[in-house]
Amino acid sequence: MLTPPIVAIGLGVINGGVLLAGWLLLRFTIYRLAGRALTLLACLVMPLNLWYYHTNGLITLDQHWWVPAWVMCGLYAISAIIVADEWFVYILCAGITLTGLLFLADLPPSPQRFWEIALPASMLTVLGLLAIHVERLFPDIESPFGRRRFGKAFLLCGHLQLLAALLLILGAQLAGKWLYDPFFAPLYEHLKAKPSPIVNELRWWALTLVLIGAYAYAYTGLIIGQGMRYVSASAACLVWSIILILDLLNIELRRELIISVLALVSIGLHLSQRLLGLKEERLSTLAGLVGCYPLSRSFLV
Repeated sequence: MLTPPIVAIGLGVINGGVLLAGWLLLRFTIYRLAGRALTLLACLVMPLNLWYYHTNGLITLDQHWWVPAWVMCGLYAISAIIVADEWFVYILCAGITLTGLLFLADLPPSPQRFWEIALPASMLTVLGLLAIHVERLFPDIESPFGRRRFGKAFLLCGHLQLLAALLLILGAQLAGKWLYDPFFAPLYEHLKAKPSPIVNELRWWALTLVLIGAYAYAYTGLIIGQGMRYVSASAACLVWSIILILDLLNIELRRELIISVLALVSIGLHLSQRLLGLKEERLSTLAGLVGCYPLSRSFLV
């Protein structure tokens, strides 16, 4: 009979065998592509073992769960050295993200807590921030483990995780608030569900996550120097956060108020240009993003 302990042992043996086979192919044969594929596949599913231990009560978070976690960290370190390829970073981040989402989906009442959006959006934001800032830990040298390869891969993974978090929040707000009455109310009634708390009592947390997103985009564009597209995304998040602040204050979003908000953001972009020395044509692009460039220029001339 396949009891959870037997299944856990079987999963571990198979996972370890695939990982070892990948290592051996990479180190001692010419079949490097097959070895890389096996190693990355094993690294992708490895964190799922931790989820299986916890969800079946074999090794829980408060009962020595850190022991297999540290073992896996060691296996990941060895795999990174053997593979020496930035694809390892993408697989690592994907495995950790998937495992984290599975943990959240198991939280009681399951899966209600997961579909409330706040928890997965928060987890993705934290993972994204960590990955974005890990990029600076790699030395700026020509090496597989340099900033241009491993560091850039972590940076991209972090922004993908952050984007996923922001899209979850935006989707919850569109379906549960802004477009709820005209489009989504019948769907919620059919599913016997309610809008996510992130659009009601947890609106302040949605604002916090959006502001974190604005910071991360600004940090990437201005500090790391990855281009003005990240600064543009930061400006968009700032506009979004202002709308959330007005919603928290129960201020009705009229056309005049929206125009004023966009004008203030555009003015802030021009002031940033003077303080940070950004090129004029780049700032014009950003101001055009919020649609108030002529208005803001009239204030500053």
